[in-house]
Amino acid sequence: MVTRSDELTILEFELKHLAELVINNSMERWLPNYTPLGTHSAHFNRYKWVSQFVKDKAVLDLACGSGYGSKMLIEIGEAKSVLGGDLSNEVIDYCRAKHKTLSNLTFVQLDACKFNIENKFDLIVSFETIEHLLEVELFLANIKNSLKNKASFVLSTPISKKSIDHNPENPHHLIEWDIPTFLYLIEKNGFVVQKKFIQPYKIEFRPQGIAARIKRRVLKLIKKDKFKKLDDFSIIEMDKDTHLWQKQINDNKIGGYVILICKTSKI
Repeated sequence: MVTRSDELTILEFELKHLAELVINNSMERWLPNYTPLGTHSAHFNRYKWVSQFVKDKAVLDLACGSGYGSKMLIEIGEAKSVLGGDLSNEVIDYCRAKHKTLSNLTFVQLDACKFNIENKFDLIVSFETIEHLLEVELFLANIKNSLKNKASFVLSTPISKKSIDHNPENPHHLIEWDIPTFLYLIEKNGFVVQKKFIQPYKIEFRPQGIAARIKRRVLKLIKKDKFKKLDDFSIIEMDKDTHLWQKQINDNKIGGYVILICKTSKI
């Protein structure tokens, strides 16, 4: 049952983020009904996509934000249980108030680089987290220690034009990588990358006519049936075409996020 206190917590949180949107014309956190359409589509499509892998599994949604993705893993993916974790106590208070009707969905305040949870997970999801962290290797070590044997880790991060960018354009990000460097980072920290995906989007400042021509050029370059449709924020398996996608990023023709499905390996 949602109490009066819950309603006030929800209202305060949402009004605060609405003010952020009005003042900055942007919002880093995903908050449906408030977040700009592009940000909403990127996050929603990721969680809808990963929901196919969570049925009957115990899932950790690390850096869960406002908790809507965690909820999708239960309602769409039919996960056995989902634990949403986030560094912000304010966010966790909101999640507990907003999503309290699902008994198998819980939220806890935790630091992605320092958490220690006794129970291990069948799957850990962490979208748009790693670029916010200074202690990247500690974060990945914590993920490894929190997975059951043969369990999976799914993560995403924006793709940089630079191999390593310590001063990204997004002021909320501390570091970004290009695709080859990010793959190397994940693999050197004890993970086997099983599948690689890209979530591309057209560069927003380009006129529609130019964007349409760029889209045709991308499709002609790659020449594969599954690339015939390049919708903003659709999720496409890269296979061996990693360098072709990176070239489109470097040439400022598209932007995008890399998404990896990983398992642990011995190092």
